[in-house]
Amino acid sequence: MGLKTLQMMPQNKYKKPRFPTKKSLNKRADRVKLWAHYKNLEDQWEDLDAQEKKNGINKKLAPNTIKKRQKKLKSIKASRTEVIGEVNATNSILDLTSWKLLFGFAKGVGYDQVWKKPNGTICIVEAKGPGAVLGHSAAKGKQMSKPWVLLTANGMAKSGEKEKQNIGNMILNEITTPGKVEGYVITSTLTGAKAQSNWEKNPTSY
Repeated sequence: MGLKTLQMMPQNKYKKPRFPTKKSLNKRADRVKLWAHYKNLEDQWEDLDAQEKKNGINKKLAPNTIKKRQKKLKSIKASRTEVIGEVNATNSILDLTSWKLLFGFAKGVGYDQVWKKPNGTICIVEAKGPGAVLGHSAAKGKQMSKPWVLLTANGMAKSGEKEKQNIGNMILNEITTPGKVEGYVITSTLTGAKAQSNWEKNPTSY
């Protein structure tokens, strides 16, 4: 069955997404990972604020400088949509499921998010911001396809970071059992409908 795309509530591209308070996560067993995940995303958002301010454009700038800053601002805009996608996906999972976070936002090679259902099923989540679509590369194929999932797990297993190694090795081990690993694409849109309450019921099973 194909990957389900969750249509999120409309979100202003430059409006800060909804971050929970630390207190609101206190009753969760995965609160430490969740808070670190949200904190990394909020730090990223604030860094983008600073970059945007630094690269402001006015008529007094030289044409070449304006061109460089326009390119930088385009990159900042893309990064903002990534943060929006990550935060909205996490918020939706917390609102609609009882999953536990195993791996959250981190730069470099890896999955966007990895969760675990109460029944032990591992859920790989690809969070897409407004306007973003699944990527495709000659080396790994289409995002969230089984080859991509396996190659990403291999890359994480060979990482110099212990947490990524553990997640990569876990995926490589669990995926040998049919139905033990599932994939979800959760997409935020600016004009999409309200989040569907049944999106989590139709995953891709690897």
